[in-house]
Amino acid sequence: MTLLKHSTTGKESTTRPNDTSEELEYLIGKQLKAKRLLLNLSQKTLAERAAVSVRALKNLEGGLGSSLSTLVKVVRSLGRSDWFDTIAPLPNVIPMTRSVTPRERASSRRNQVERQEIAGIEELRRSK
Repeated sequence: MTLLKHSTTGKESTTRPNDTSEELEYLIGKQLKAKRLLLNLSQKTLAERAAVSVRALKNLEGGLGSSLSTLVKVVRSLGRSDWFDTIAPLPNVIPMTRSVTPRERASSRRNQVERQEIAGIEELRRSK
């Protein structure tokens, strides 16, 4: 399996674009198990901290299917909630702001005449 660089973070990844769901579940489980072992935690201890059963944790680490709830609880218990930011990162682009003056529709002849009359009235008022 080759390592790929993530397009936004630049971090290396072991996933490939055409991995099956089962392969991704296995890779995620493998990464979670590696993090647990790095923290020197037993499955029982992590399961207790995450408030999940040991069986649910074993299924997750083994890539045997798990609920999203179990995944979230375990990842949080491992102190890696930041992993969720890489799933769908928010764009850093600031949306364009609307112009101060609202856009007007094309004027009909009647509207043009009315505007000219109003402008004439305002001009008379100013000149007094």
